[in-house]
Amino acid sequence: MALIIWDIDDVLNELSARWLEWVKDPVVTDKSQLTNPHFEEILGWNRGRYLESLDRFRAERFIDLEPNRLVQSFMSHHTQVSNVLLSATPLSCAPFSAQWGFVHFGQWIDGVLIAPSPRPETPSTNKTKRDHIQRLVDAGDRVICIDDQPANIREAERAGALAFLWPQPWNESESSQAAVLDSISNIL
Repeated sequence: MALIIWDIDDVLNELSARWLEWVKDPVVTDKSQLTNPHFEEILGWNRGRYLESLDRFRAERFIDLEPNRLVQSFMSHHTQVSNVLLSATPLSCAPFSAQWGFVHFGQWIDGVLIAPSPRPETPSTNKTKRDHIQRLVDAGDRVICIDDQPANIREAERAGALAFLWPQPWNESESSQAAVLDSISNIL
């Protein structure tokens, strides 16, 4: 059986677009302007300000994010696979990601994994997305990963997973979301 690992932020939802609307930055007003995965550089912010803003948005508005309906439809038609959600979020925000995942995808998923993103106020666990993926690959599962960050795709492939880059303005994907899901359907 195949196991699909879905990144939560900007794959299953539009976190960056909704956060950008919430921030109301006078210069960067649309997600299409986020052409570099280091959003703080585009905004001219320091890393601390960016993370604090993103974490506050997660705490206040994450539950309100709309799910990706295309992915929900995909999951509902591919019940023969196991689905796991994986997020690199700070421990303080992990409950919001997990709750959101279960509310919107709970009927199709087997769980939510967190690779804690370090913050000054919480110690680092040094557990990465690759660590989770490697453990599942080593367990003998046929693992497929979907993520919007090229670095995470490379790490998933190094761990032995088949990986698909989810199209976003900050990555080099030339596919559409539907094309990515069609490619996955064709190998299931």
